[in-house]
Order: sequence, then C-alpha cells, then structure tokens
Amino acid sequence: MILTTQELLAAARRWKDYSDLMLELSGLAAGVIPRFLSPKQIERIREEAGLPPRTGETRAERAWRQYLELTDSISRRLAVVQRAIGRALLKSERRVQQAQAALDATREGATVDGKGRRVYRTADRQRGFTDDGQELSREEVKSISWDPKAPTWEQRQAIAWQARSGSMRKFCGRRSGPIIIRSACAPATC
Repeated sequence: MILTTQELLAAARRWKDYSDLMLELSGLAAGVIPRFLSPKQIERIREEAGLPPRTGETRAERAWRQYLELTDSISRRLAVVQRAIGRALLKSERRVQQAQAALDATREGATVDGKGRRVYRTADRQRGFTDDGQELSREEVKSISWDPKAPTWEQRQAIAWQARSGSMRKFCGRRSGPIIIRSACAPATC
C-alpha cells in the first residue's frame, strides 16, 4: 500500500490530535493551550484521577501573558514619546513663526532705494546691502536717502540667522531629543 503526501500529513495530524487529547484526558499539562476540553473539564478529570489541582499556567499561557505585558509597556512608552515629540514640534513651529514674523517686520522697516529694492546699511554706515545679500557700490550707498530708523544689515543678518536656525532645528530635532533626520542637515547649520 502506497500512501500519498496528503494521507501522511492527515495521519500525522490525527496522531497529534490523539496525543493532545490523551494528555488532556490524563489531566497532565501538555504545555499548550487545551484544544478539546474546557479548563473545568480538565480540573474535574484531575480531581477524579487524584492529581492536585493545576495552580500554574501553561507555557503558552505564560508566554502570551508576558507578550501582552511587554507590548502594553512598549505602547505606553511610545505614547509618551509621541506626546513629547508633538509638544517639541509645536514649540519649534512657534519659534519659527516668531522668527519669520521678526524677519518680515525687519524687511518692512528697511529703506527702499530708487530701484524698489530693500536695502540695509551697516552699523558703521560705510557699506550697504540689498535684501538678498548683494553689496552696494559706494555711489549707490551715497545716492540712497537712508531712513534713520531702518534696521541695520547686522540686525537683519541676526534675525535671518534665527529664522534659518529655527527652521533647521525644526527638521533636525536639535533641542527636542534624538536627531532623526541627521543626514539632511549640515552639522554647522543644525
């Protein structure tokens, strides 16, 4: 008689089922979750056989309980981390918005030359720059009617640096813990 693979697998499954059922009927813990009898039926069989009541859990039950405890602990820690990241991102976003508002206010207060460009004079009043950083010639500096209340080039640079560093900090996470996106930022700017 030649058996096929399916018949061999079915026979192995039947043998495994029979072995598990016999272990459950004998009242011995097989180390797996009972498949055929309820826990009450198993305890009744153990009492009738004179075996002490089962006090512990099976290996499978213990492993499942430990898994649930571990995942619950990890989930709670991840929730705490997620809330901290959210708070840090909100704080960083506020800083970036404040720096951008200060930069916009500085630009609005800048002197406008005859060509419509926003220009800034250095604190020593010797040189001038456009909003995009191009230095003005001496003739251009002399021809502009400078507003005495206008911000200086150094003030504009400081505010622009704050806006840049705030936005880089936002993406690099410099102050809020581990740096997640480090490769996108140059070390000198983050």
